[in-house]
Amino acid sequence: MKEMWNILLTSLLPFLVLVTHVDSLQTSSRTKQSCSLRIDSESPESYFKDGDFIIGGIFQIFILCGGEKHDFRNFPSPPVCIGPSFGHLLHLLAFIHAVEEINSRPDILPNITLGFHIYDAGSSEVLALKSTLNIISQSREPTPNFICAKKSKTVALLGHLLLSITYVIAQISQLYGYPQISYGVMDHISKYHTMYPSIPSEFKTITQLLEHFGWTWVGILGSADDNGQQTSEHLKKELMGSGICVEFLTILQRLSTHNINIAIGNIKRSTANIIILYLADPYLRVMARQRTFKSIFGKVWIFSVTLDIAADDSFRPYIHAFNGSLMVTIGRGDIFGFKTFLSNVSFKNMADNAFIVLFWSVSYGCSHKAFNEADTGSTCGHDMWKTDLLKEEANTYRMTYTVYNSVYVLAQALHMILHEKGTQASKSAFKLSNYLNRVHSKSSSGKSIVSTEKGNCASFDILNWVMYPNDTCPRSVCSEPCPPGFHKSLQNGKLPCCYDCVPCSCGEIANVSDSEHCMKCPEDHWSNPSKDLCIKRTIDFLSYTNPIGSTLTAITVTFSLITTAVLWLFVRHQNTPIVKANNCHLSYILLVSIILSLLCSFLFIGQPTKVTCLLRQITSVFMFSISLSSLLEKTVTVVIAFNSTKPRNMFKKWFGSKTTIVMTFICSFGEFVICICWVVWAPPSVDYDTKSTHNKITLQCREQSITAFSLAILYVGSLAFSCFIVAFLARNLPDRFNEAKHISFSMLVFCCVWVSFIPTYLSAKGKYMVAVEIFTILASNAGLIFCIFLPKCYIIILKPELNTKNHLKYMKPQSHVLNYYHHYLAALFAIEEINKNTNILPNITLGFHIYDTFSSERAALANTMYYLYQKRYIFPSIELAWMQEQKTLENNNRTSCGFGLVYEMVNSTALRNIVFTA
Repeated sequence: MKEMWNILLTSLLPFLVLVTHVDSLQTSSRTKQSCSLRIDSESPESYFKDGDFIIGGIFQIFILCGGEKHDFRNFPSPPVCIGPSFGHLLHLLAFIHAVEEINSRPDILPNITLGFHIYDAGSSEVLALKSTLNIISQSREPTPNFICAKKSKTVALLGHLLLSITYVIAQISQLYGYPQISYGVMDHISKYHTMYPSIPSEFKTITQLLEHFGWTWVGILGSADDNGQQTSEHLKKELMGSGICVEFLTILQRLSTHNINIAIGNIKRSTANIIILYLADPYLRVMARQRTFKSIFGKVWIFSVTLDIAADDSFRPYIHAFNGSLMVTIGRGDIFGFKTFLSNVSFKNMADNAFIVLFWSVSYGCSHKAFNEADTGSTCGHDMWKTDLLKEEANTYRMTYTVYNSVYVLAQALHMILHEKGTQASKSAFKLSNYLNRVHSKSSSGKSIVSTEKGNCASFDILNWVMYPNDTCPRSVCSEPCPPGFHKSLQNGKLPCCYDCVPCSCGEIANVSDSEHCMKCPEDHWSNPSKDLCIKRTIDFLSYTNPIGSTLTAITVTFSLITTAVLWLFVRHQNTPIVKANNCHLSYILLVSIILSLLCSFLFIGQPTKVTCLLRQITSVFMFSISLSSLLEKTVTVVIAFNSTKPRNMFKKWFGSKTTIVMTFICSFGEFVICICWVVWAPPSVDYDTKSTHNKITLQCREQSITAFSLAILYVGSLAFSCFIVAFLARNLPDRFNEAKHISFSMLVFCCVWVSFIPTYLSAKGKYMVAVEIFTILASNAGLIFCIFLPKCYIIILKPELNTKNHLKYMKPQSHVLNYYHHYLAALFAIEEINKNTNILPNITLGFHIYDTFSSERAALANTMYYLYQKRYIFPSIELAWMQEQKTLENNNRTSCGFGLVYEMVNSTALRNIVFTA
């Protein structure tokens, strides 16, 4: 807001002054107005030399300027400047030397003489404003918007050393289109398009200096002017952008001991050991004189270019307080012939130079008369003057060299205009701005001078003031750098330089110290334990050399051999009753499917390929579906057999072996359809799992379609559950060679294995998930082998006497048949007991006539009629039906391989001569 007001007021000032001036001329004969423009009649001292083109120069020769405060009620007194500086005087002399040197050179501006108009503004913005208006109007009195000479010869302005005064000059010169070159340090962001810096921004140099020593925690101390405040703000922004944190930014609003002591207290309490100074020279001198400042230890002070005190003898008493400090200054440069120029400076040829006279009189306390009558033997003599100048010249070829180059840049740009287009002098100022940013010239010493939009290609030097060396480099960080394997974690509410060191996560590394973030390793790599290097992952799968893989392989081979032996045993004893009684064809199918299911385990072991991934799940579930379908047919056949004892039963057509085989494959066809759809629409493929294990890449098969996999498992589960239910219902049927109980127990084992498989499979990862699948296959098939076939193998091998037809005929009846037989015996026992008892029916003997109905209603009816009528053929039709049924039963007993046992067991009662309900 302050800058906007300054620009606005400066823009309106010439027009307001013009209106007021014209109005005053028109009303000079009238009564004096109550409000009129008043300009200080005392103009600043100047030094003028005429020429074809005039270069205005505004310098700082006297360091300190003071004056009354502006209260806008009383007319302010003019500022007074004190503190002459030999170093700043050399800036003026280098300017004069450069102009004279250019005028003597035939290759630059031939037949043209450069002139100059020089003012000393000191450190006062008021004097700088007056000096600028005087140069532009070319008169002793500042007259805005008027050029008092016949034609304008001023082409450019040079100045100032201080940034704040440079901006004041630019606000006026830009309105009239005059280019301006500043020989001091410029802000890196300039809002004036006609201003060109001679020195590039020092921000980059300061930033590189801090980065070189690893100083990331600094403080900034500035003064409340354009040179200090705005530059300090911009420097803070520049440092923060480079990763350097500023703990504090203190701006001294007033030049008072109280404010400075407060700032010193803040510096003492701060943890930053690096303090950057962007102060005006008076602030630094007052601060250095404070007693509290001398008690500051362990701090490194960095001086900006604006504090050009390296060769200032007046600052020598305070230099010990800044031991170990660093100063950013302009690089040294040689000015050809400048030493000779200083040696030839005499009071007589400089008598018209007001600055020389004033400087000489103030520095040596001599009057103007003594200046004209310079006595070589006195203090005011030439020898002392030249000695001081030459001594100062030896140390100040820094900013002085910049002034010298700036004059050459202006002259070369003007030479380019006149050489290319022959532009008139009156238009030179407006054309000069287009050439200042592309000057390539050489000085009298042959050194190249290059000018760009960002300033001349100047360099910076870093000076280190060391009075008490101890060979140590101070540190200034908020947090110590994080070692490799750790990264920064910002602390809440603090600057980015204050952080905690946090270890990198697994799979990430930090191979350098003080890493902002951890770097993620490639997918085929993983971080080492120290998290500073990515190492290549190993490919992991269930191999035959793995202990788990080799164990499962051995178990699979063992079970396969056992199942093959059982199949061989059944084939060899296929004509024995125990094999025939259990539907030998379904038994063969069941054993073959178990062998193939066991062999499917080898598809899960070894490195997964496209073929093995495609076959492993499909073949295993399909083999299980065949095994369970054959068991289901076995169980259903037993149930149907025991429910089809009546003649011409409709289920008799299912008793054939071919039909049961067909039904077995029909039950498996559903699983076959699911597997075909799975292969066509979403076939399983090889997948690399990089997330399950940290240091390994798991090579596995991916099912692709969870829906198809779930449907295949559900179909197997439905077959197992159906088989278990049917077998459970048939568990109480006659149990001689009846497999219902064995099948129900095997299905119980099968279901328990698969119920436990689901959560285990979902929780397992990598090769352990494959091991779970193989274990499920082995456990399921083992349940079928040992629960169903082990009892039969025991009878075939160890109890062959039980595996005969004669033994089956005379074997102990089944429990429910014995119950019925007990009824018959009880009746006989009761009749015999009554006949023996003399108290019941004495002299009477009871007899009996018993028939067996074989659970047949027709037989019961025929036997009843025969008993009542004592005639065997009283009902021929019934008798024929009964005889036909008996014949059918006998035929089935002879021809059926799987169902003759039931009727043998029923017929084994051999009770043809009595009526017996069974």
